[in-house]
Amino acid sequence: MSITLNFAQQEATLDFDGKTLTKPLETLFKTVFTLSSSIIFVHGDDKIFRIDWKLWNNIEQFVELVIYDGKKWTPTTLWSYVAECTEIKCSGVQGFNLRVVGCPYGDWNSVYSSSL
Repeated sequence: MSITLNFAQQEATLDFDGKTLTKPLETLFKTVFTLSSSIIFVHGDDKIFRIDWKLWNNIEQFVELVIYDGKKWTPTTLWSYVAECTEIKCSGVQGFNLRVVGCPYGDWNSVYSSSL
């Protein structure tokens, strides 16, 4: 599975089981300290993927992958990135490839992540 959040193109792409799904990035939700967006992908009849991108205090980006199996939402992987120190952390299920490109707060790739 791979996920690409392309802020320059304003789209999100999910590659899963040989299928590529693309959707526009949703409108960003803004509070005093956060900026966030969620994208939902429906894959067949049995899986729904939600990808949540958050920016905290213009410093740290978070991306979380949550999967719905027809009964419950299950958080599977959480990535964290701080551009100032180029540190990428990951917790949960490993093996997904995440790329954030064209982001004014830093571009990064989960290939270089370490465990939280």
